[in-house]
Amino acid sequence: MEVKMYLKKLQLNGFKSFADKTTFKFEQGITAIVGPNGCGKSNIADAIQWALGEQSSRALRVNRLEDLVFNGSRSRKSQGYAQVSLTIENPECKDRDKKEEEEASEEVHFGGNGFSVPTSITLKNGKGNPVVISETSPDSGIALRNLKDLPEITVTRRYYRSGESEYYINKQPVRLKDIVDLFLDTGLGGNAYSLIERDKVNLVLTSKPEDRRFLFEEAAGIMKYRVRKIEAMRKLEDTQTNLLRVNDIIQEVKRSINAIRRQVSKAERYRRYRQQLKELEAKLLIADLCRIKKERDAIKEELEACRQNEEKFKKDFSIAEAEVERLREELLQKEKELRERREKHYEAVSSKERANSQIFILEERKRNLSQRESEIKEELERIEKRTGLIDEEIRQAEVEMKAIEGEIVKSRANIQTLESELKKTELELKEAESMEKDSICLCCTVCVWREDRDKNGCFLEGKRFREIEKIGEGISGPVKSIHENIKKLEQKKEELLKKLNEERLNLALLEERLQVRQNEQARQQESKKELLHMLEEWKKEMSEIPRASENLESQLEEVKAQIEKILKQDRKEREELLRYEEAYSRARDVLMNEEERLKEMRRARGNEERLKELEIKEIEFKLQTENILQKLKEMGQSPESLETPDNEPSEIISREEIERETGILRQKIESMGEVNLVATEEYQRLKDRYLFLKKQTEDLTRSEEHLKKVIEEIEKTCRTRFMEAFNKIKKNFEDIFERLFEGGEASLCLTNPEDPLETGIEIVVQPPGKKLQSILLLSEGEQTLTAIALLFAIFLVKPSPFCFLDEIDAPLDDANILRFTKLLKEFSSISQFIVITHNKRTMEAANILYGITMEEEGVSKVVSVKMGEPVPA
Repeated sequence: MEVKMYLKKLQLNGFKSFADKTTFKFEQGITAIVGPNGCGKSNIADAIQWALGEQSSRALRVNRLEDLVFNGSRSRKSQGYAQVSLTIENPECKDRDKKEEEEASEEVHFGGNGFSVPTSITLKNGKGNPVVISETSPDSGIALRNLKDLPEITVTRRYYRSGESEYYINKQPVRLKDIVDLFLDTGLGGNAYSLIERDKVNLVLTSKPEDRRFLFEEAAGIMKYRVRKIEAMRKLEDTQTNLLRVNDIIQEVKRSINAIRRQVSKAERYRRYRQQLKELEAKLLIADLCRIKKERDAIKEELEACRQNEEKFKKDFSIAEAEVERLREELLQKEKELRERREKHYEAVSSKERANSQIFILEERKRNLSQRESEIKEELERIEKRTGLIDEEIRQAEVEMKAIEGEIVKSRANIQTLESELKKTELELKEAESMEKDSICLCCTVCVWREDRDKNGCFLEGKRFREIEKIGEGISGPVKSIHENIKKLEQKKEELLKKLNEERLNLALLEERLQVRQNEQARQQESKKELLHMLEEWKKEMSEIPRASENLESQLEEVKAQIEKILKQDRKEREELLRYEEAYSRARDVLMNEEERLKEMRRARGNEERLKELEIKEIEFKLQTENILQKLKEMGQSPESLETPDNEPSEIISREEIERETGILRQKIESMGEVNLVATEEYQRLKDRYLFLKKQTEDLTRSEEHLKKVIEEIEKTCRTRFMEAFNKIKKNFEDIFERLFEGGEASLCLTNPEDPLETGIEIVVQPPGKKLQSILLLSEGEQTLTAIALLFAIFLVKPSPFCFLDEIDAPLDDANILRFTKLLKEFSSISQFIVITHNKRTMEAANILYGITMEEEGVSKVVSVKMGEPVPA
């Protein structure tokens, strides 16, 4: 049996320890991934699981999703995103006939007769033709029968460090749900049996019976039915909720219809009264129109007479107004000339005031100059005195500095003498100490000889011994003398050091005093320099005062001459100003007389007010007529009815009767209170809505029945498929278990056979030579073989395109490894196997070996080796 579909390529970029772009190319058969612990082998399994839609950070062995992105090492920076791409190839699709070529617009829609939404994802098949994958229907997961329509599918998942995710199918952007649906019921997916880790083996065996259902449901192909059932139940719940809401709305509409019927009757009565009232008001308006027409004709006659009188008055009034205007212009001219003369007079007065002010300023400056001259003289005397004092202080400082410098020279000489004497004493002390040391050594040597003689009983020659004794006696006296001399020298050294320190301290004090006096002298010199500079400045300013005083005298004379000239001009301007003021006064009196005469003419003119009054009345009557005609038009009355002549008495009687009937109708309308004028339209709208809601209720009821039937059919299909798959897996499990264990018994049992959709699955095993026992009591190797048996039993029922095994062979011994690899080779004809292993036997069974290393700390590298024909086990 040939593999119809397999994992062709896996590409990682920035995922966990795979910092660089890394590509794994797989072939049909068995691929082994090997490498030392911690090199990143299991990260490959995590990458496949993540690309297939896994969202749990715990399942991916990270604390948070950001940890999926390569976080950098000592020599590398961190990546900005992690990306994994899976490419699944379908060889069968490449061998199809030319039918696909001819059908350029062929589309494959995933989904059955379930509830589908028209939105879809368009991909390309091997010939470049579009293949549409529905996004939403529960049946839209790409099962094996649908994947045949695509020769190659590449699923890409990308995650940015900032938290954004991107998903692609054949480079087309999609949602995570589309990827999950793509592999639904194929054995692939985050929690499917295509990815088996060592921990997952233990989880499958040790978990609750109900938790093992996912493997069997995946093999039975009922996951999509579960999704469809959930969708149908959600729709059923929505339908039932909508049905309750519609029934509530129908009851509310019924109550509204009953209430609105009374309002409709009241509204019809109100409209009838309003129509009668409108007809009576129209009659009143026609009567008012006739009266207004008569009054308007009388006003027109009087208005014509007033207009004739107004023409004559206007002529006389125009002549008087023209004369007044001429006098006003003449007065304005006089006023202008008078203003010009006043301005000239004011200018002369201002010039005089400015000149007086200037004289005051000049005299003030002159006084200030005199005062400044006296101040400068006093300051010069003060500076000269201060300079003399500073010179005296400088001389005294120089004398003191010379005395201090003499003392410093003397102190330095004393220091040199003391230092020489100290050095001489130190040399003598060293020589005395050296002599003392030599004498002590010699004494010690004599003592040692004596001790050796007494201890060893050795006898030296008499003459030699006596010489040594004599040397010892001759040394003891000088040693004491040397020791006393050393004490005297040390005492002398201390006294010299004390005198030397005192002399150095004295020298430091003298140098400090000298520095202070030098600083004082420098300050005095600087003060003297500043005072001399100030003296020069004051003298310079003093020399400029006489010249400034002469300039002020000259300016004062000029200003006095200007004042004299201004006074003469001012007298002349005053005389001219008086003459112009008299002429202006005369012209103003004439104008006032003419204006008074014009006012008298206006007061005598009474016809103008009457004319305006009549014109206003005429306009009012015209507006009233237009208003009445507009009202009659709104009431539907024809203006031609005005042509009917009415006599006065009958009109009065008719008007009184109309007003009485109008009052009665108004009372009836007021007694009705508030009236809903749109009640009729509202009644019809509510009636239509009631009929519409009744139809909706019928539709929702039919939908509810249909959904219940669909759910029942889904559950029936799921039961049938589950039981068929379970029975097949059970039989396969029993056979494979016996092969792997070379005997023994195993079985699968339902915890609740009456309800296959909720039942758990118990695993019962009895290895050869042992009693029937719980799988928890099996050894780790036996548990692993049991899990492998279950896994391959499922594969026989529904193989997935590939199976990834992560170190599940670790607990197996050599004998079990041989049986495992033999079974692995058999099953490699129906499914592709990728195995992470440390076992050499498993490696030998592989067609391709991928080695994972970590030459650079924190970064995984890949080395591939294609094996020859595997050696038979």
